[in-house]
Formats: sequence, C-alpha cells, structure tokens
Amino acid sequence: MYKNRMAEHAEVYHSEYLRGTHRRKDIQFRHLLLRWLPRLLPYVIWSVIAPWLFLLEQFLRCTIRNLYSHPSERFVEYNWVLKNIDWSKKTILDFGAGDSLLPNYLSFRGFNAHILDLFWYEAQRGSGIHFVRGDILYAPYSDNVFDQIIAVSVIEHIEKEQWCLQELLRILKPGGLLLITVPLGRNYYNEQKLSHFAVKGCKILRERYLYVNRRKWVEIPKWKINKKISEGRNGFKGLACLILLKTNRGKL
Repeated sequence: MYKNRMAEHAEVYHSEYLRGTHRRKDIQFRHLLLRWLPRLLPYVIWSVIAPWLFLLEQFLRCTIRNLYSHPSERFVEYNWVLKNIDWSKKTILDFGAGDSLLPNYLSFRGFNAHILDLFWYEAQRGSGIHFVRGDILYAPYSDNVFDQIIAVSVIEHIEKEQWCLQELLRILKPGGLLLITVPLGRNYYNEQKLSHFAVKGCKILRERYLYVNRRKWVEIPKWKINKKISEGRNGFKGLACLILLKTNRGKL
C-alpha cells in the first residue's frame, strides 16, 4: 500500500516538476548536464568537483542572470539557507532536493547530509550523502532524527501540506530548525495561506518576504504581500523564507 501511494504521489509531482522546469532553455541545459556529467566522471572526481559546481552555479545565477533579468530564485533561496543554517549542528536533511548540488556542498563543508526524494538524480552521487527514496507523507525515518531540515520550493507541490509539515517536524529533533521557502503569488502563497505554517509543536523563529521590483529582489513586510500580489497580478514574483523551531513541549 505504501509503494502504491508513493507511486501515485510521484507521478503527480514529477509531471508538475517537468512542466515547471522545461520552460527555459538554460534550465533544460542544466538538467541535461547534471544528468550526464556525474555518469561520465568517476565517483571520486564527481565528489570533488560537485561542491565547486554549486558555488559556480550560485555565481552565474547572480551575475549572468542579472545582465538580462533579476537574480535567480534559487540564488536567493540557497543564499538565505546558507546564512541561516546552524553550522554547529551537522545532521541535515534536504527534502525534495531534486538535482540540486546543495547537499554536495553541505557534505563538503562537514555536514552529515541526507536527501529524501521521490526520484533518484545522478547529481546526488557524492561522498557523505545519504539518499533515501520515499514520500514525505510516509517519511521512512524514526522520530527526532535530524538537527535541521531544508525544504526549498517543494512544499507548494504537496497537496496535503499540513500532513507534510507534521511529518517534517516528527523527524526533526526538539530544538531543531526547519528552513522553508515557498513562492508568493496568486496561485501560490499569500498572507492567509502563510498562516498554515503556524502548526502545533513549533514556532516561527524568523521570516522574510521578498518580491521582484525592477529586476531586484526587494524585502517587504508580511502585511503588504496581498497588496503587491494584487498590483502585480500574474506578473508578480515573490518568495517567503521561514525558519521554524521545533519546541520541546509535548508531542506534535
């Protein structure tokens, strides 16, 4: 039954993923490169160069993209994650990493990096990375495993959002951090829907909201989100970055 549920969820998620990531030629090229490069290179060499490719990607997302558009959302999200994770707590899970090289970089920096995803990607090969294929709604981990969990632009793809959050908090240690980013917009999150992250068993430690204004990411207060979405209509692009702290009191 678990495998059937996971397969059904995987099919829906993967179709959304493909629709969303094959609109631009540069994204297509990136996915193609990260599909074949790890296969062509020996395991040891890929483990060494992958963290440096992550840094190169971040540089290109900021500089090259800035020549014709705003810096990439991923640049903003990953930059925010790296500034806000606790570098002293080393057991970390990247939920829904896809073919991101962030886990490779975190492993390189001394983290015990884990990935939970519905699919295996070649980019996830790397020294010190522990990959588990599974559905977050039925997370294959015991309680209180991870010091920190990262969920970068993935929760918006999950229909049972509250169930997902409860599972993430279940496998997070008391006092651990859950770092979440989600898009803002008419078809995504607004002021009202952001209240869904105020779940039992945790508190919002820090929050940051940004939107694109004249090719720059600009910070806005939460109470202005709906206004900006309405003004920008379908052209609005924004991000919510939230840090949830799992409390020590009681059960979830």
